[in-house]
Amino acid sequence: MTTAGVLVRDARDDDAEAGAALLRESIRRLCAADHLNDPAAISDWITNKSPAEFRRWKETPDLCLLVAERDGRLAGVGLVREDGELLLLYIAPECAYSGVGKTLLQALEVRAQMRGAH
Repeated sequence: MTTAGVLVRDARDDDAEAGAALLRESIRRLCAADHLNDPAAISDWITNKSPAEFRRWKETPDLCLLVAERDGRLAGVGLVREDGELLLLYIAPECAYSGVGKTLLQALEVRAQMRGAH
């Protein structure tokens, strides 16, 4: 799915390093209102945002892990359960408020609907 210069696709194993780094950086920079720049809170939040966990999410049958690309670089990561529960939606800080999040969310909704979510 490509919208407004954003390509959304299934995550691949070779996205794991960049995807995990994007998640951690997005949490650090875009979620300050939630963690109040508290190192312990940030550490707790990013502990499972590792390449190994990224690969595990990708391989879990009832999960759909998508990435958004802009200009050939990862711009977002989203994870939805087949029942439609949104588990992750993080955008690279430099891509915030540019339509990447909206495009990725729409793709996640379509995938969940394809798997039977209402």
